Amino acid sequence: MKTLTEIYELYQECGGEVVTDTRKIDSENQGALFFALSGPNFNGNTFAEEAIQKACRYAIVDDPSFAKDKQYILVDNVLVCLQQLAQYHRSQFSGSMLAITGSNGKTTTKELIKVCLSKQYSVLATSGNLNNHIGVPLTLLMLRDDHDIAVIEMGTNNPGEIMALAKIANPDAALITSIGKAHLEGLGSLQGVATEKLSLFDYIRSRQALMFANIDSSYVENFVDLDTDNVIVYNQNSSLGFSIEVNSVFPILKGQIKSGSNSYALESSLFGQHNLSNITAALTVGFYFGVPLSDMYTAVNRLKLQNNRTETIQIGETQYYLDAYNANPSSMIEVIKAFGDAGGDSKMLILGDMFELGENEVLEHQAIVDLAIQYDWDIVLVGSIFHQTATSKEIKKFLTFEDLNMWFRKTALINNEILIKGSRGMGLERLIAERRLG
Repeated sequence: MKTLTEIYELYQECGGEVVTDTRKIDSENQGALFFALSGPNFNGNTFAEEAIQKACRYAIVDDPSFAKDKQYILVDNVLVCLQQLAQYHRSQFSGSMLAITGSNGKTTTKELIKVCLSKQYSVLATSGNLNNHIGVPLTLLMLRDDHDIAVIEMGTNNPGEIMALAKIANPDAALITSIGKAHLEGLGSLQGVATEKLSLFDYIRSRQALMFANIDSSYVENFVDLDTDNVIVYNQNSSLGFSIEVNSVFPILKGQIKSGSNSYALESSLFGQHNLSNITAALTVGFYFGVPLSDMYTAVNRLKLQNNRTETIQIGETQYYLDAYNANPSSMIEVIKAFGDAGGDSKMLILGDMFELGENEVLEHQAIVDLAIQYDWDIVLVGSIFHQTATSKEIKKFLTFEDLNMWFRKTALINNEILIKGSRGMGLERLIAERRLG
């Protein structure tokens, strides 16, 4: 078998191009290095020959029966090889490596940091949501000589995953956006979530590296020594060198970013108090790396997220606020409060089930319902968990998306504003697609 150094030479011979899915091999990545990753329901080795036929230069396999010739590189474990290769490639990178995790807001914050830093640096940032044991290595393998800073998002479902990712990426700076009720099924409790997320700071502290500490989180505030030189403190609307005065959080974040005698208009399409925290985090990172606020505020104002994240969509007379990429109790509460506290009339709230909440999932959903009924709006719930909740107020409940969609298609909505939020698996963005089709 080849050594890691030899495999790295093959990676370089392939121009640093790596693929793991034969369906994504095209004219842009021919000659790439194919990793035959396997999953619970498929054997990746069976796709190695197809990858070679589609012009991949080499295929990494871990089953000797598929190692047909010199183009097939046999290793003990394809996934471990991918991770070790990424770790080795990262060790060749001389720029800054920032790792981001958190229960809510990590992807939004990553995108905000990317646009802020890109005003002055060449930035590699995690694409989409490639933040797990496969996505992080694939992102690291995209590092090139002309990159100055890498912004790596890290997600977790189970204990130990963040530390494992940190060891691969070896960041020299880290930021934890928030700690809340997410992935409780795997992490057990809010304390379990905190322990897992804070393990990123454990790793950073072992390196005596840089921590961006959101002190609005008591877990973070109590974990770090705020007086040390390697801790940069921020909270929801202020940080080193600047503060934010907010006039409104819905339907857009609007206010002033102030630094000394300078003032810059904040008019972000992102909505909600939680996104103010994400913006503050991004400006803090950019400010630390020397990017002028005069450049960053324009980048923040221009950023429009897609992929069902805090999207504002006008269809006919109705304004839709689509935040259906993911959901957990903490993020659900923030969005409901933002939508409700903004005032206005003729509103509708469509909420889908939140997943991975463990044995207390019904109680967590009931708490969301109890909050939602405090406001004067129409409420629509969908999913088997929300279906188990109770309320004295008349609200609509649907067991499945198909039931909801049938009602939604037939109903002439009179609501001026409709907020849609649910976990990724609910696919609530399909409601918008149906409405657009008319």
